[in-house]
Amino acid sequence: MKNFGTLYWYELKKLARQKLSWLIVILLSAFCIYAISMDSNGNVTTLESIDQNGNLVENNISGKSVLINSRDSARKINGQIMDDSFFAEMSRSISGIPYDELGDYFLLEDGTYNHVFGILNGLFWEPISVTADEFYTAQKEQMEAWWDNKNLSESEKDYWRERTSHIQPMVYQRPWIGTNRLFDFHETLLRIVPLLAGICLCMIFSEDHRTRVNALIFSSKKSRISLYWAKVLAGLTVVFFAAVFVIGVMMATNIAIWGAEGFGACVQMVDIISALPTTVGNIIFVIQVWVVTYTLL
Repeated sequence: MKNFGTLYWYELKKLARQKLSWLIVILLSAFCIYAISMDSNGNVTTLESIDQNGNLVENNISGKSVLINSRDSARKINGQIMDDSFFAEMSRSISGIPYDELGDYFLLEDGTYNHVFGILNGLFWEPISVTADEFYTAQKEQMEAWWDNKNLSESEKDYWRERTSHIQPMVYQRPWIGTNRLFDFHETLLRIVPLLAGICLCMIFSEDHRTRVNALIFSSKKSRISLYWAKVLAGLTVVFFAAVFVIGVMMATNIAIWGAEGFGACVQMVDIISALPTTVGNIIFVIQVWVVTYTLL
């Protein structure tokens, strides 16, 4: 019983041979593919217009089409610094359009500034004419309000103020268009992946009791601790690879639907009050790591 490597390998093979474990991994992977694919179209937007004959015409646009159009249109401004000239050009582009018609304009004519306008709309009552100074001031005020709401100390606020100096001025890039969908799906992922762990490991100790092998194990003086840790390590190994596989299938499905463009965008393009000098791709990676860690625990 002193050969820990042999014990570990034996327990690993026992877990790998369980058909139930393979079945649940396949089923959960299939569920992720199905759920993400079914949700990809999102809500359908119906736009009404009058044709030349005076007839009412309805145009149905899926949420997926809106996101893809927004990404493709925003390529014209990707890489531009969000300074006065950037906002002045946006203002010039949409200044002649009534505020209540901007949604239709972005969907049907030109969606270049659709995402940028959405960011500004969360900071200003009238976001059509905004300067860079007004934008960064409003962002700072929102950050400070958030820190106050979380009861951060002055030293903590000073730390985050220093971090914000690394993200200004921002360089615009349309973030990965599947980001919000993926964040929403993580609520489901946090429920199904720990379930995966429970099913894969449900017999790791009970099987020895059922086959009465535990009586043989307990007869050896130094068997219990070694075998216990061999089982725990083997269980962690199986759960780790099973969770990584399911998460990998989920990410592959998302990338197949939404593409991979936009992972390098700064995280402020998704959450404008974030002070983290990092990218959307890094945040998504960290979230996946936390899901795996949570599952292991």
